[in-house]
Amino acid sequence: MNPSTSTDKAVPSGFDDEENEPLRRDVRLLGDLLGESIAGRHGDGLFGLVEEVRTIAKQARHGETEATRRLIDKLSGLPAPELLNLARAFTLFLNLANIAEQHHQIRQRRQAARVGQGEPTDPTKPAAHPAGFVGAEFQKLLDRKVDPETLYRHTTRLSINLVLTAHPTEVISAELR
Repeated sequence: MNPSTSTDKAVPSGFDDEENEPLRRDVRLLGDLLGESIAGRHGDGLFGLVEEVRTIAKQARHGETEATRRLIDKLSGLPAPELLNLARAFTLFLNLANIAEQHHQIRQRRQAARVGQGEPTDPTKPAAHPAGFVGAEFQKLLDRKVDPETLYRHTTRLSINLVLTAHPTEVISAELR
């Protein structure tokens, strides 16, 4: 959420490869824009608090035991209105990161679909399975020597139900105003 240190973002385990660079770039951009918005709307005090807590939490997550104590001391010393604004800032950031991840998944699916249709793409990446994502997953199982008959038997017993839910931001948006 810090425009001046956007390269300081923590990269989740498993997302530090080249394939996920667009996701990191999107999260960085959205975090920077949120930081600017917080500073513009609530001033540098809240923005500084968010950045301080984010930095200490990152240190604690990396195993610095002193940082965990500092984080507890910092949060326990804040009045309720500041804690509420801090929680809102982190909630908004997590919602934005989730949106960026959803967008990234769509981008990856479209890329895989283009590969499957023979459109030009990055030649260093493996081609998508002609039967799409599910076909690729079945192929992985077969490559791991799963018996085809067993795979067929278990697959035909699957019961898949469509569940429609509201997006999490729709559920909590009234609370964040």
